[in-house]
Amino acid sequence: MAKEADIKRITRRYVQRLGRNITVNKAILTGSWARGSYLGDSDVDLIIVSDDFSAMPVSERLSYLQKEWTNKIPLEAFGYTVEEFRKLGRRSTYVKDAIRNGIVLVETVSEHSKRSGFGTARGIGPLAKDDEMKGHD
Repeated sequence: MAKEADIKRITRRYVQRLGRNITVNKAILTGSWARGSYLGDSDVDLIIVSDDFSAMPVSERLSYLQKEWTNKIPLEAFGYTVEEFRKLGRRSTYVKDAIRNGIVLVETVSEHSKRSGFGTARGIGPLAKDDEMKGHD
């Protein structure tokens, strides 16, 4: 079974890979892994915020995010534009919970993101050189 620190490393590496093809404005680990209530069969829940998603229909975003995931642990990832995320932060229970209780893996701070109300999810700090897990990402 993966541990919380393993999941943080795995998801950060995943977000780095995504960053090769899209600009990731924000990535939040949500759900049981963020709350610390995960079980052996828990999936990984992520929100990826990127304005590069504006050119993709929702189904294409989901396919792209799944295709880039190389781990055996199941992934449930949602991709939103900055504006979609801002709007959902006011009306979606899932996004509100992610903003309050999620773990921010990546956040690009800009004037726009400060004004758009990205929220205050907890961060996990910079990536260390030894964060790569052989065979896990």
